[in-house]
Amino acid sequence: MNTTLPSNKKLKLSKMDVAHQQLCTAIELWFNNKYPVSTYTLAYAAHEIIHYYGKKSGKTKRTLIFDSDKKKLITRLEKAAHFFKHANKDHDKTFEFDPGLTMGILVFSIFGLLEIVNEMEDLEALEYAFVNWIYLYDPEWLGEAALEFSKKTWGSEMPQEVRKYFTKLNKYEFMQYSLKKWNDHKNKDLS
Repeated sequence: MNTTLPSNKKLKLSKMDVAHQQLCTAIELWFNNKYPVSTYTLAYAAHEIIHYYGKKSGKTKRTLIFDSDKKKLITRLEKAAHFFKHANKDHDKTFEFDPGLTMGILVFSIFGLLEIVNEMEDLEALEYAFVNWIYLYDPEWLGEAALEFSKKTWGSEMPQEVRKYFTKLNKYEFMQYSLKKWNDHKNKDLS
């Protein structure tokens, strides 16, 4: 995915190009702890594209949450997204936002993306960095394919001293390290 804007040229984008750009921007903001509303709004927009693309193409296979919890969670996710995007009915209202919802919508987007592309290798560098963050800090979020790829990348059993090193990194430092690791991995594939 080209992330630079060509001068005086129009962009021809697929829905998945748009979803990747929105998701990568949201992930970058998330790693930098910046603009939680923008982060959530971009992540939600990417998730909507990924969800409907997967549904229409028949590539969505799994349910991420139990049916009993699904309606409640979807309502919370949609309520935040609608408040952030629209003011036609509630221009004078306030909203109490839980930034923790952002992690959920980012994870759901990554899962959906993995169902569509089938390979971790097809993720963008920032998406890969986010999956690796989850692998180290919240592995229970990961699906089987993401967990297997992360194990391949980091080793099946991460040595305790390596894990200890990563826990000292803040999110931004981890992102930088992970992007370097991604580039090393991609360059190795090219040689």
